[in-house]
Amino acid sequence: MQQFWAGLDIGEGKTAICVTSDAGEVLLEQMARSDIPGVAEVLEPFTQIGGVRVSIEAGMGNQLARKLRKLGYPVVVFDTITSNKFLTIRRNKTDANDARGLADLGRMRRTAAVSVHVKSVEIQRLRSHLVFRDQLLRQRTALDSAVRALLRENGGDTKAAPPNKGWRVRLEQELIRLRHDEEVDLTAQVGPMVEVREALDRYVKSADKQVLQTAESNPVTKRFLQIPGVGPISALSFYSAIENPIRFATSADVGAYLGLVPRVKQSGTICQRSRITKAGNKLTRGHLVMAAGVLISRTKTECAIKDWGRQLAARAGHGKAKVAVARKLATLMLSLWKSGRDFQPFPIPSRT
Repeated sequence: MQQFWAGLDIGEGKTAICVTSDAGEVLLEQMARSDIPGVAEVLEPFTQIGGVRVSIEAGMGNQLARKLRKLGYPVVVFDTITSNKFLTIRRNKTDANDARGLADLGRMRRTAAVSVHVKSVEIQRLRSHLVFRDQLLRQRTALDSAVRALLRENGGDTKAAPPNKGWRVRLEQELIRLRHDEEVDLTAQVGPMVEVREALDRYVKSADKQVLQTAESNPVTKRFLQIPGVGPISALSFYSAIENPIRFATSADVGAYLGLVPRVKQSGTICQRSRITKAGNKLTRGHLVMAAGVLISRTKTECAIKDWGRQLAARAGHGKAKVAVARKLATLMLSLWKSGRDFQPFPIPSRT
């Protein structure tokens, strides 16, 4: 049976499609609508005489990849960083050239390229909820900074706008003091910011409540919550980033997947280790590092990881210790997920 390789460069309205033979000969270059009927119509003639393997770049193509797989097409989704380095080899960057490059990358994947795991719709929705919550927090932080900057420029006390309970009362008192002492009225500028911030607070609390309910109702994430320092955000973030623990041959591989291992540069007799690679999902990596910081400094529950992290912090510093503990937390959570066991603060070493 003949084997064909299709590369899809997906845009908002149009998709560039390139189909090549197993030898790399271009058989078709065409534009189609960015939906299943439009793409399937172009690929259908090749399925009648052989097999078609589709290559797509991660991002906008994830939804299309799920639908093509339901139709029986083998689809490979490539990481944008990996595919971009390969596609920039060509002199001119066009949709047609990108589609041909993805088709070539699909052929090379058998021995060279690394594909991306496409999440299910349920996991993608959970992931979107976490991303939405993170954006709300960023907007709230930006508003806090803007209010403090405005107070500072006009001789106000920036401590009057702390990001905690009762901040509105203290802020209003500071605005009254500025009108009386400095003859500066900031009500028109600060008032809208206060209203927006309170709305953001309500949305964040609602999102946190939903996250907590989801984490406690899921048997996997509920087991993660047994680990000191790991809250519902970190648990769900890790769960949605991994989705299928069987993807990892060993639990230790998850550290590299999330970019929590040192970058290695080796040439000849020289081998240098620098900062972590920061590959994989940035949001989940940040959640794990935050959980590690809570575990080392703020939790009262004693456990083996906490003792190890504190010893490392004393030798190498708190920052490096947090990253190392985050890597251990990821390995631990994946191990608990695979085995189905509960967390043990001081596990007994297995005898061989």
